[in-house]
Amino acid sequence: MDFYELGRYKEKIIERFSQDEDIINLIMSTSGDLNESKIQSFKAAYCYLLPFLPQLTREGQNLLCIDSGITKAEGEARKEVGIDIYVVFHKDHFLFTPSDQIFYQNKGYCGTTFDAVIQAIGKILNNRRGFGIGKLKPARENPVKSFFPEGDYYGKILSY
Repeated sequence: MDFYELGRYKEKIIERFSQDEDIINLIMSTSGDLNESKIQSFKAAYCYLLPFLPQLTREGQNLLCIDSGITKAEGEARKEVGIDIYVVFHKDHFLFTPSDQIFYQNKGYCGTTFDAVIQAIGKILNNRRGFGIGKLKPARENPVKSFFPEGDYYGKILSY
């Protein structure tokens, strides 16, 4: 059995996230158009291939981590890959500024900055092709779970 998909799917997700202005601006607490410098900063310091959180969350920033695993295998060639997206926010970044709230509401997002990131991820990944046979779908059981990585942080795990 080949485990190629475990790394490849994470790379594809990071590429999709790094092409989305809303995800980058919401996670990095910035505004404005995407440019190569902002995309590289996002990939280097805000979006990780492993969910190792304690060391990463020391600077008061938000971040995304992606993990993958085999959830079901039948024979040598057929397997089901599970993806977990960890969304971690520092307490100082939960709420929109008044102007950002209007801006993102006009784009169809609601709730807090944290909620908007969850919604933006759903727009990019839910029921999309490009990850094996069929469409990427949220897990049937507990597709969105809360977790508490450490004191000043709150997170959700989105499972596919």
